[in-house]
Amino acid sequence: MIVKNTNYCLTLDDATGSLLSLQHEEKEFLYQQGQIRPLFCAQLLEEDGTAIQVDAGQAEAVSLCQEENERDVTVQIAFENIACMNFCVWVTVRCPKDEAMTYWSYRLQNDTGLRLEWLEFPRISVPNDFLAAGGESTLFWPMAEGCLVEDAALRNRTWFHYRTIGVQSDGYTGLYPGPAPMQFMAYCSPKGSLYFAAHDPDTNLKTVEYDMDDGENAVRLEYRLFPGAVQGAYTLPYEMVLGVFDGDWYSAAERYRSWLESSGAHLPPKICENDQLPEWMERSPVVALYPVRGTKDTGDMTPNLYFPLKNSLPYIEGLQQQLKSPIMALPMHWEGTAPWAPPYVWPPFGGEKAFKEFIDALHEKGNLAGVYCSGLGWTTQSVLVPSYQTKELYEQEQMDQVMCQTPKEEIVQSHVIGYPIRYGYDMCPANQKVGDIVVREIEKIASSGCDYAQFFDQNLGGNSCLCYAKGHGHPAAPGKWQGDSMIELFQKIEASLQQMGSNMIIGCEEAAAEPFVAYLPFNDLRFNAGFAFSKPVPAYGYVFHEYINNFMGNQNGVANVIDWEKCPDNILLRIAHSFTAGDMMTLVLAKDGQIHWDWGTSWDAEYPQQQPVKTLVCNLNAWRIGAGKPYLHCGRMLKPYDLLGVGQFDLPLTSGETHHYPSLFTSRWRSPDGSEAQIIVNYLQTPQRCTLDYEDESTLLTAPDGTSTALSPGQMIELAPLSAVLVQLN
Repeated sequence: MIVKNTNYCLTLDDATGSLLSLQHEEKEFLYQQGQIRPLFCAQLLEEDGTAIQVDAGQAEAVSLCQEENERDVTVQIAFENIACMNFCVWVTVRCPKDEAMTYWSYRLQNDTGLRLEWLEFPRISVPNDFLAAGGESTLFWPMAEGCLVEDAALRNRTWFHYRTIGVQSDGYTGLYPGPAPMQFMAYCSPKGSLYFAAHDPDTNLKTVEYDMDDGENAVRLEYRLFPGAVQGAYTLPYEMVLGVFDGDWYSAAERYRSWLESSGAHLPPKICENDQLPEWMERSPVVALYPVRGTKDTGDMTPNLYFPLKNSLPYIEGLQQQLKSPIMALPMHWEGTAPWAPPYVWPPFGGEKAFKEFIDALHEKGNLAGVYCSGLGWTTQSVLVPSYQTKELYEQEQMDQVMCQTPKEEIVQSHVIGYPIRYGYDMCPANQKVGDIVVREIEKIASSGCDYAQFFDQNLGGNSCLCYAKGHGHPAAPGKWQGDSMIELFQKIEASLQQMGSNMIIGCEEAAAEPFVAYLPFNDLRFNAGFAFSKPVPAYGYVFHEYINNFMGNQNGVANVIDWEKCPDNILLRIAHSFTAGDMMTLVLAKDGQIHWDWGTSWDAEYPQQQPVKTLVCNLNAWRIGAGKPYLHCGRMLKPYDLLGVGQFDLPLTSGETHHYPSLFTSRWRSPDGSEAQIIVNYLQTPQRCTLDYEDESTLLTAPDGTSTALSPGQMIELAPLSAVLVQLN
């Protein structure tokens, strides 16, 4: 069966219902393989948790019919008695005649007596004609802020390799809502591009993933949809979208943002209209984080020069003066229990009185205080501080009743953070006891006057670990209930803080996933994880920047991925990347207030050059609080105009690969009053020049105070080392 319009030609197999081809002019988007790929596959769970996979190719009968009206062509595909079981699926493919998109949905009847865990739909693979394979294509994948994949096979040669989503979080995966904060992928080439998305305005759990297929000849794009242990009838409450477009990842992000803003999804007011945000966000503090014991994320926990906490005040105030910016101090390993030992963090290391005095001293100088916590985990034994253990309390409180369970109803060691930091388990948010514990701990932090708590570190994107328990009051498999439970918890926290009269806000590791943006307004968006296998791109800022500003994050893992000895200026590139994405900047401090590469690198390693980093941060943040504020704090990101005459910067990885970046970073913005501007950043220690590919007259703002000069079309723009200019476009 063929459905065709002026945008595409879609071919379905008449015998199996499989998706065979999707073409746009001469471009074929689907990998042509000898064996026909079933349109969907599903995983069912027996009573004891044993998994059974079935697919559309096992249907006893398949039938296709086509209907047409003035607006749409609709294809109905029936799959009867799959795998000789009472499991039937009816697929609808809606094809508007005047669109380049097709819309896919299904309903099913599961009378097998088994729980439906997930259904992967629709199943497609694209050719591996990526840049690294000698082709022209790339893949946009929405992990963290967004990743542009040029070598599809590289990821599986790293720690970030593809994993089948299971009971425990493996961190940087494609789980949505979670480490993948958005629900779209894009396979892009100069000959045409493919948009593949879930247009779901709610919290329905799914994977947004990719993996190699047919050796390394193809790349499988995966959406596994988790309906929540369905038995009986079920209808997918949203549509999967598959279609073609001309453009790059910016074009795909624009399509996704347009849908999102018209979908009825729960977004907060735009920043310029949101009176619930604390005033300090307008002041764009630079985040400074440092340990108060030990020298990095793991290892020795001996108190260091920043303990007692007041010892760090001279360094914070020194940065404040040098950077001409308020500083948000984020002491790490501050918990009085043990570092990264959730859920109990209170009292602070050194006592409540000293902690309160530290925060008061920060506020007195116009600075801010924040803390990291460790999310919805339960620590039975700290590895970092072996004397801390809660096994007896765990048993007394019968905490086994609220821990996440596997399909076989087992409680297993957490993967979120385990050895060498802690032993313990993951708590399920669908339990009142869990919410009560979390709210009590957050109230204690807020009582100190703290401004920010990244309480949900390790809960990437703000979601919890998967749970299959039968006695928690939720369906006995992952699904929409999980995100709903997190929202209920966030609302409890919000209500509690309001009742206290506290302005403290809460955040998570990575970018807050789409359904959680309203509750997590400031987050550790450590985009750097994507360097291992891709080029991070600011798609999250493109979609959400008007609603939320994040910060650059602790950059943990940089030294494991980037060869900083060969490329010491990588820290300048990372700062420029975060700034042009619209995020606030972060500095990780080591001994004597020295700026370090990241949170995971020992103080014994060589440090970056200090003055270039400080100069760049000072110059860039002047734009965030000066003439660039309407754009970089409140603006709507747009696709930038090209910069001509730009050089190349090579970023070598520890794996031996090298990423190639332009020597200037740029982004374009529209302010709330409708004006547009493009920021250009020279993150190198040498002067640079470029021209902006923009035809109309514009104004070149050369200083954050608004001092401006005229810029003619094609005129050369001069950029001093470690500086930025803002080009006013209308």
